[in-house]
Amino acid sequence: MRTRLLGALLLGGATAAAFAVGCSLGLDASLIGADGGVVGDGATPPVDGTTGDALVDGAPPKPDPGACAQDTDCKSTSACVKAARCDPASKLCMYDVCTSQACQASACDTQGSTCSVPAAYNFHATSFKVVLGGVGCGSASRCFAAAYPFVFIGTTNGVIAYQVGDPTNSSPPPVPVTGLPFLPQHIVANGRRIYFIGNVVGSGPSYHLAVAWLDVPGNPFITAFAARTSFVTYPRDVVSNALPAAAGGLFLEYGDAAKAFPSVLLSAPIADSSSISLFPTPGIATNASIVAASGTRFVTYRWDGANTDYNALFSFENGAGTANAQNGGEQPATAMGEVYPQGFFAHGTDGSVLWSAPQVSTPDGGPATTISARMTWLVADSKTTTFDASAHVDVESYAFPSNGYGIGAAGPMAVIDPKTALVLAASKDNLQQTSVQVASRALMPPALLAGRRYVLPVDVYHAAAQASGGFGYVLAHDDQLNQTATVHIFAPACQ
Repeated sequence: MRTRLLGALLLGGATAAAFAVGCSLGLDASLIGADGGVVGDGATPPVDGTTGDALVDGAPPKPDPGACAQDTDCKSTSACVKAARCDPASKLCMYDVCTSQACQASACDTQGSTCSVPAAYNFHATSFKVVLGGVGCGSASRCFAAAYPFVFIGTTNGVIAYQVGDPTNSSPPPVPVTGLPFLPQHIVANGRRIYFIGNVVGSGPSYHLAVAWLDVPGNPFITAFAARTSFVTYPRDVVSNALPAAAGGLFLEYGDAAKAFPSVLLSAPIADSSSISLFPTPGIATNASIVAASGTRFVTYRWDGANTDYNALFSFENGAGTANAQNGGEQPATAMGEVYPQGFFAHGTDGSVLWSAPQVSTPDGGPATTISARMTWLVADSKTTTFDASAHVDVESYAFPSNGYGIGAAGPMAVIDPKTALVLAASKDNLQQTSVQVASRALMPPALLAGRRYVLPVDVYHAAAQASGGFGYVLAHDDQLNQTATVHIFAPACQ
């Protein structure tokens, strides 16, 4: 049997160690849970919005295998592994497998423990069909996550992972995900941790919710994942938002302005049979809503069209998901120009936030038109206290009269690194198709990288973008009638 494992990638002049199915690109890594299925015996006390170690047979869960304290703890018998080390931040083993040059992949023959001759790949490295079912969660953007060298997809038949370490492999090996006795409604990646959130069930005032998580292993040869699931008491009938938080945490939010957007900050492990309390999110402006998270904060958004300003206003909600939540006041994002309230947000592990929106022209006497699909690095990181849309890029530009006002032009995005993003937008040639490009702010002003544009046969609402390990991944729900989907792999450093 031959298992294909990939080689390396260089990004924006920064070195990213080549890595085949688990080779390291200098990012953090984490390991699989020791047990699957439902954890806990129902005897743990309520935690009221905090977290606790679930008990298994009366004892705390065993440490995840592969955790390390020093480099010598990380061992492998495969000759394909060229280097193994303990990541000082995550305390998890990282592996370099069949390392090769940028834009080339070398596969590991696990039977013979030998690396193949490197094969070159381009910006659109390859694509493959999802075989388990159609896209679940009601939306591609809520059912897709990546932690290199794996992607996770929530389908109509459950969750499946694919080992995408070789970007040239159009038939990557599927990796089963066990321990999920429910169909997720949200899948959230936070670094190497993946959360799975189910439907709220039961009747009020004490509803029930399944929350699961797994830490993606540093072992590149993993053949199965086992998620840990906890069933908790939840006070509302729906989870409106599930967003990544600082230190591998998770925000859950109930999107009701009349109740001050109740929310909670969680962090795995989450005690089974615990009771979760939601805390109000005070000070959010009228007509604003929670759209993103940055570290320990929410980001709120409001569009001002009442006075023909056509501008967006944002605020930070500090201490989000706790009893100490406090709003920092609205700030305008006028540098983005006149915008229409359509678009997407994307999160970086450093607390950065990207924002996309259609740029519009609304002259006196009309007609109002859509000029471009624009994206910006809105929040620099979890420490910044200002919103800055001055570093922006027009992903696609549109010519009048082929477009109208209020079209769905802006698309999903994914953070490749602090200066690079995978950006999607409605194609200028066909608004029902989606272009995929790379935006960089390595030099100012920011620009699209030449030679990197690929068009998908779906609109922006049927695509989702993720990034990890220097690669970008796009899930295209390309046949809603027959429930089929395709994953596209992009190498931003390659043309």
